Amino acid sequence: MKKIIFVFVLFFIAIIIWLFECRKFYFLGDENCVTVWKTFGGKCYIIPYRYYGVFKPNGSYIVTTNNANIDMIWMDKSDSIIFLSNGKYIIVNDLKYKKKIIDYNNNVNYFNKLFIEASGSYNRYKKNVNVISIDIKENYTNL
Repeated sequence: MKKIIFVFVLFFIAIIIWLFECRKFYFLGDENCVTVWKTFGGKCYIIPYRYYGVFKPNGSYIVTTNNANIDMIWMDKSDSIIFLSNGKYIIVNDLKYKKKIIDYNNNVNYFNKLFIEASGSYNRYKKNVNVISIDIKENYTNL
């Protein structure tokens, strides 16, 4: 009887975690993947690889809110990922992890020259830029 109660409690806890913690994987080509993990309390982890864990990730990642919009730019033949967001965020770079996350907002003019082109009255990314744009609140992506 104790085993049945234990299994039931574990099953109930798993359902609660599954319902309240949403995890989505977004792919850019064959090699690049972003995990968007929305957790309790409005905290969201953006992880530049597939992440299945239940605890705070190891490696490089970004912590933001569940209603942010983000862009991640992969540079060919580079160990860097450029990150741009309209909300509050914290970038965590682990020296053991091969990819480094760079904050677009720290050098806007440089990155605008590299990645942005004017198109009429608005700006857009150049055609050769590998970028994934994610609306975290709506679970929507634009490649």
